[in-house]
Amino acid sequence: MSFFTLSYILLWLLVAFESIVLVLVLRELGVIYLGRRDAFERDGPDIGKPLPALQAYANGGTPRTLADLPGDVRALLFGGVGCRLCGPAMEKFERWSDRVPGLAAVMLMERSDDSTMPTAAGTRNGQEHETWWIQQGEMFRAFGVRVSPYAVLVDAQGDVVSKGLVNHHSDIKRLIKEARDARQRNRVVAASA
Repeated sequence: MSFFTLSYILLWLLVAFESIVLVLVLRELGVIYLGRRDAFERDGPDIGKPLPALQAYANGGTPRTLADLPGDVRALLFGGVGCRLCGPAMEKFERWSDRVPGLAAVMLMERSDDSTMPTAAGTRNGQEHETWWIQQGEMFRAFGVRVSPYAVLVDAQGDVVSKGLVNHHSDIKRLIKEARDARQRNRVVAASA
């Protein structure tokens, strides 16, 4: 084998190695960006403030408000019609609501037409997820949510206690912990007043 052929082979091996390293670095940067809490920290309604008025509709077209959702802590999961992570995120919230007393969850999806009501966004144990529909564009205009799945947890008074992007189970766990901590702080403040 000549020196020229050997250098040609080594050059292509180096290009292949650099390509693999580049893909791995870009993948890691994407994971870091999507997993960063502060990347979407400004999204959603402000923590400690009341949730903007919610005008939603159940699958049958029945109007729904926040008061229709039972529980001390209500999880509103904003989802998009093409969102593949939204159904699994809703399932995780439902599993948490089985374990955490007073936690109720609903998925909010956008729809574009008043006359047609889309079907629910997935099932759990053969039952449809609790899904409410909001008008197209309301997710951003009224609630300031740019991405999905994005969750907003609201206390019994309607104040936002935690919010964030929920790509992973750990994100949901963090939001529920923040909601519990806020509830504890409110109890201490109420007891000292």
